[in-house]
Amino acid sequence: MTTALPFPGPSPSAPAAVYGPASDLLLTLYGRRPLDGMRLNGDRAPVKELITRPSPA
Repeated sequence: MTTALPFPGPSPSAPAAVYGPASDLLLTLYGRRPLDGMRLNGDRAPVKELITRPSPA
C-alpha cells in the first residue's frame, strides 16, 4: 500500500508530494529514514525544510 503525503504551500495545490508506505513516511518525518528512499513529485525544498525543522518547544 502506498500513501501520498502532500506538503501545503502558499497556493491551493501542494508544491510537492511524497509517496511510500505510511510507516516509511512516518520514519522519514521523524528523521529515521532518508528522504532519498521515498518517491517525490514536485519541489524538494519544502519537504527538506519540514524534515529538518526543529521540534517546537
